[in-house]
Amino acid sequence: MKHKLTAMIPLCKGINGEELHDLYSMCKANSSSMYRALKFELLHGHNRILPIATYLRFVSRLGAAGGCD
Repeated sequence: MKHKLTAMIPLCKGINGEELHDLYSMCKANSSSMYRALKFELLHGHNRILPIATYLRFVSRLGAAGGCD
């Protein structure tokens, strides 16, 4: 994957554009809390880890995609 965001796929599977925008807004509003929540969900729901670099890249790429701020 071009931006190395494959760890985020299980967390975003099945959500639509509006929900993705809401997720981005939540990440921007309380980044550390959302990182912990997403990391927990990924670990306990999918038995995978969420590196902080991947989380930060995800938030950055969503912001760069435009229309999210």
